[in-house]
Amino acid sequence: MNKVEPQFSSKVIHLLTEKNRETILQQIVGWSPTMWHAACFTVQAHGIAPLLYRVLTDLDVLNNFDKGFRDYIRDQYFLNRERIGRIQVILQTLLTQANYHHIPVMPLKGSILINSYYPDPAVRPMADIDLLISSKDYDRLANLLASMEFQPVVSYDEKVYTNSNKPVTFDGEHPDNPIKIELNHVVGWPIGHLEFDITNLIWENAEKGFLGFDSVFTPAQERLLLMLICHNAGNQFNGKMRAFQLQDLSLVTRKMVNQQWLDLKTIVKEYQLERIMFSVLTIAKRFSEIEIPDGLFEEQKSRTPRKLQHHVETQSLDSLIASNDYKLLNLKLKERTSNKNQNILKIYQLLFITIVQSMQLNWFFLGKEKIQQMRHHFSLSTYKKGKERNILAYIFYYWIILPIVYLPILVIGNRQRDRLLRFLRSRLIRYLYETYESSFGCSVQSTGNLH
Repeated sequence: MNKVEPQFSSKVIHLLTEKNRETILQQIVGWSPTMWHAACFTVQAHGIAPLLYRVLTDLDVLNNFDKGFRDYIRDQYFLNRERIGRIQVILQTLLTQANYHHIPVMPLKGSILINSYYPDPAVRPMADIDLLISSKDYDRLANLLASMEFQPVVSYDEKVYTNSNKPVTFDGEHPDNPIKIELNHVVGWPIGHLEFDITNLIWENAEKGFLGFDSVFTPAQERLLLMLICHNAGNQFNGKMRAFQLQDLSLVTRKMVNQQWLDLKTIVKEYQLERIMFSVLTIAKRFSEIEIPDGLFEEQKSRTPRKLQHHVETQSLDSLIASNDYKLLNLKLKERTSNKNQNILKIYQLLFITIVQSMQLNWFFLGKEKIQQMRHHFSLSTYKKGKERNILAYIFYYWIILPIVYLPILVIGNRQRDRLLRFLRSRLIRYLYETYESSFGCSVQSTGNLH
């Protein structure tokens, strides 16, 4: 598979998989203060600061890194270790109560991974505890959460409970940031107008006895991997994939045996998930260490839209995390910058929304699928499901402003869109550094060039 010239995010993330000390030290030679600041931004947006601290410490190279950067990732490791410890206590308490009341429950994603796959759970960030339950058990589990002082929060597509409403920091992981518990009765992630529901697959052949509880289940390993792939595909589609999710995939694939791969291949074909599997595993293979059997891609690739094939084989890592980037930049700059720069942020938001949406069309076959997706982009269903309250403002923005910007961006092509996205991102990161150089906890003192 073709690889693009490494961009800055992929250079930083490559540090996670490089085993040679000298190669790492050569890679960081000449990094300017702005680049170290951008490295802080990258590890925060991707959720890999704790993991990178562990990797660089084990290789005994951390002291060669910029002091502000190494202090930041070290603090993130120990803060996240404390946070994961609190999450484990909450999870254990909740599962104990669910088991006592005979409520079948299945932890999802991080709750399984930190207990069964990560040798050091402190390197894996967790914002929430995801649980899969039957809809008839919502009320009983809600009562258990109330007894643990978790309160419901407003959410239009799932029941979410939290122990706090206000984050204490936006600078990464922190034990005092809210811990959410999400109750789901469906496991599925839409790709535009296409719905992929794998709930029955997750329950089928599930194993009971997680953490020693008879009423607590875990999915079979190949179905756990499928769940992670679907989740990752949804994030890729929406431009908000994070590198720690690639580490999740890497750890699970290492434990897969041949029969499990064959079972997964059969499931993917039956449920027409080829484009999802091909896209996610291609990106994972390009940017992380992942063990995939030879020849696995052949059938999946043949059932994947050609533009999506090219897209995932050539796009930069930056284009996969645009939404995370904007959210982080917006949190840092919105309240502390001039009206002029707030307008620049709004322009950036408009551009990256249109760029990400134009890239989304690559996921669909030419003809009916693409037409349906174009309709979905500008459908009022987005308004009905979302948080927008002013329908006139919604119609003006999504039916007039967005199409005007959308059409020229759609015409310029994938490579130019990717370049534009990286350019906008680097300009805003540079501006963030020059204006608020302590925003990410990095104590670099002077500006430089971000390449």
